[in-house]
Amino acid sequence: MFSGGLVVQGYPKDKIYCSDKKREKLGYIESGKTRDKDLVEMERTIRSDYQIDFIPAIEEFFAFQHNDNGRMEAAEGSHDDCVSAACKCNFGYLNYKPASRGISVSFSKTWRG
Repeated sequence: MFSGGLVVQGYPKDKIYCSDKKREKLGYIESGKTRDKDLVEMERTIRSDYQIDFIPAIEEFFAFQHNDNGRMEAAEGSHDDCVSAACKCNFGYLNYKPASRGISVSFSKTWRG
């Protein structure tokens, strides 16, 4: 099932899932519980002097709120794509960051959200 590329690079087998038999797709199972945990961890990262310069992401973070059931979500009419992506990146960085080299992150200037 695994072609070996990810495993050879040290990615944990229990964090790899394949949605089809031809390609490896990275990820982890997301549930309401893991989503809320990832959001809390992202908040900690931001409060620890992390700076976000991407305006659409900042707007999405400000639109997040607790609903009547206590679940964190984007306000009605708002999006959560950037917030979800940032949470997944933060999860990966906190849990699997390389010890010997830095991480370079960039984004495309052609994005039209």
